Amino acid sequence: MQNHRYFKNSQSSPEGATKNPWDAMTYFCLNGHKELIWIDFKAVKISSADSNPDIGTPDKIIDLINQGSFYLAYIFVYYEETDNGLKFVKNADNELVKTYFLKDISPTFRRNPKNQLQVNISAKTENRNRAEFINILFDKIMESHKRQIEISKKALKQIEESGIKEDLLAKNNEQEEKIKKI
Repeated sequence: MQNHRYFKNSQSSPEGATKNPWDAMTYFCLNGHKELIWIDFKAVKISSADSNPDIGTPDKIIDLINQGSFYLAYIFVYYEETDNGLKFVKNADNELVKTYFLKDISPTFRRNPKNQLQVNISAKTENRNRAEFINILFDKIMESHKRQIEISKKALKQIEESGIKEDLLAKNNEQEEKIKKI
């Protein structure tokens, strides 16, 4: 556990806790105010700097807010492979490290069908207040569920109209009849 002038009771996630909601956590303390901050580290291969990695489930930030806290900080580091292992490098914006609070995530983020938030690593952040973040988060969750509903409706219609179930049952009957004769 580490202490700093402003950051108190800092700690890493428990060893082996791969599903822990944070990689590290700390309390920001100033003038009697104490604010919990979860920290999520992301190592990005520089050749994948245009990827859209999963950055966590919206459920964990909703749980954090429900518990009376708010801040989840992302710390991105960039690397490239070398003959001897890894080398940390700068990103396209000439930064070795990119940090931001989830509340300031690019408005291009989305929720995928696995209930994971995703954002392009190179997307620019946008400063917003806490209420604005909650609004955009729920807009994105709703958009995602509506997309899933439309995809499911289309798949159901295709199944209903294709006759594939009946075709498979007929093929199965043919195969079973052949087996019975053996």
